[in-house]
Amino acid sequence: MPERSTLCMDSKDHAGGVDDPYWRSEEFIQERMDFIDENFPLPYRRYDGDVGDDYWVRIISAGVEAVRDLRHADTRAIGPLLGIMERASECQMITLEGYVGPRNDPDLDLEWQVMSHNWQFFEAALSSLGSIGDDRAVEPIHDTILRLEYEINRVDAAYRALAEIGSERAVKYLFESIEVYVEMGAEYELRGGPISALEMYPLAAGSVNRVISFLEDSGHRRTRECAAQVLGSSGDPRSIPALVDAIARESEREVRHSAINALERAHRNVGYDAPVFGLDELIDALDDPEIYVCIEAADSLGYYWDEKAVEPLINLYRSRYQWGTQTGNSCLRSLGKIGGEVATTFLIELLKEPDEEVRRAAAGALSSAKHGDKAVDALVESISGKTHYFRTRRMVKAVTDSLMQMAWCFEVDENYEVGGKAENALIALLEDEDTTVRYYALNALAENVTEKLCQEEEACIAALTKAVEDPNDDIREIAEWHCSNLDP
Repeated sequence: MPERSTLCMDSKDHAGGVDDPYWRSEEFIQERMDFIDENFPLPYRRYDGDVGDDYWVRIISAGVEAVRDLRHADTRAIGPLLGIMERASECQMITLEGYVGPRNDPDLDLEWQVMSHNWQFFEAALSSLGSIGDDRAVEPIHDTILRLEYEINRVDAAYRALAEIGSERAVKYLFESIEVYVEMGAEYELRGGPISALEMYPLAAGSVNRVISFLEDSGHRRTRECAAQVLGSSGDPRSIPALVDAIARESEREVRHSAINALERAHRNVGYDAPVFGLDELIDALDDPEIYVCIEAADSLGYYWDEKAVEPLINLYRSRYQWGTQTGNSCLRSLGKIGGEVATTFLIELLKEPDEEVRRAAAGALSSAKHGDKAVDALVESISGKTHYFRTRRMVKAVTDSLMQMAWCFEVDENYEVGGKAENALIALLEDEDTTVRYYALNALAENVTEKLCQEEEACIAALTKAVEDPNDDIREIAEWHCSNLDP
């Protein structure tokens, strides 16, 4: 048996990304193969804590590590790994041959124990095959899935290996497996099987067109839905027009929803700072007959920062807010991200609504400095009590949270003017007559000071220090605690 230290490798790199050439050397690889050939198949022994049993367990552990180390072998280990995969799937790496159980204490879990040990080798072999990434392993892995009859608990490692190999043929088999589960009426199995495997690894460039073909042509709704999700994570520019087309033309609501959800991710993964394509299609989707598709489209439009979407979002809010607060909140969040005169004015007007949920959502949407000085004034006014009394705890917290974010929203407020005004507003609220207002203003200001996000640190610290003398016991205690956490 080789020295134990030589078998303690824990690298997750692909073979082509290994830094140490020794890991790919003939000596390193041959040592692992020899160890496996000399020690397996291994007869099962019951582990009772004896020294001899411990040695048996250590052989198994070293064997599994040796199989994992073969990921560094490039294509040299494909054949041996496929053999280990096949033998382990048939419980032939750890066998019951010659096993004699205790006479007075039969091992009721014997078969499960043997299968569990074999499954360590099965998963290790598949992990190494996936890391090597050779397309020659695809057919045997797929044959193993067929032989194990798509039993999800037994083949999920095979799905991960196919996804990591990522060739066009591997992706084809993964999507065909999705269709098998759909036809079996076992869609609940998909989340832990081929779909999660596809989402775990980025698509290879050669596989993108295959996934697009499933999105466009598959007769199974769930397959098209999955294809949209996978394209969103692909990082390939070809995914974007395919998703835009699905938003415009797809007949099934679930697929439209999945495509909308994936489109923003696709832009981000390709490298765009903000989405560029699909704006018109998303605006059209605001009129979708399915409300949850409308909600997804409304949320996605905020990432475009394009004022062309402002009026359609306002119209959706006015026409469908009665469908539920989620619709309205999605519209307001996106209006807040987009900004502009029309969006800001609309959000400020909502601060006067009698419905607290509407006021809170509007206050949250105004949290960016891009909404300007008048948004700061409107937020403070909404809890001032001058024209109405809206000082509920939740409303006050929503306003102070937004002022806190405006104070450090530097990327859209290069001169810090709006942020400085928001910060000064929080300092002024520490003098408010209402205890609730002072409490939340204190916490908001202290968070910016602690996180080094304040613009005038000395003024903010002076305000926190002054709050230690607040007439309210609770506020004094909290102010003392915040001051104790300040850097000396």
